Amino acid sequence: MAVAKTTSGQIASFLAKYDPKIAADARASRSKLRKMVPGGTEFVYDNYNALVFGFGPSDRPSEAVLSLAIMPRWVTLCFLKGAKLRDPKKLPLLTSRV
Repeated sequence: MAVAKTTSGQIASFLAKYDPKIAADARASRSKLRKMVPGGTEFVYDNYNALVFGFGPSDRPSEAVLSLAIMPRWVTLCFLKGAKLRDPKKLPLLTSRV
């Protein structure tokens, strides 16, 4: 198998390991987040638990504020500083799984 030479190629090869619906959800979610965080830095980690796209204000992963975790059966949006976010309306936790 050829080694992916570009970032796009590497990401495509990471997503190819997932069910097509999960991969499509991941691409759509990543696209939306990139539009919502213009100028932000994106980090990509392919580890044993999940494929993770992290977003932050600099190239320091410790400053990331959002991430998408692509799991075998779902895509999760994570607020990495979530416990510090205000929730004046006490909104319920929403989850969705395939």
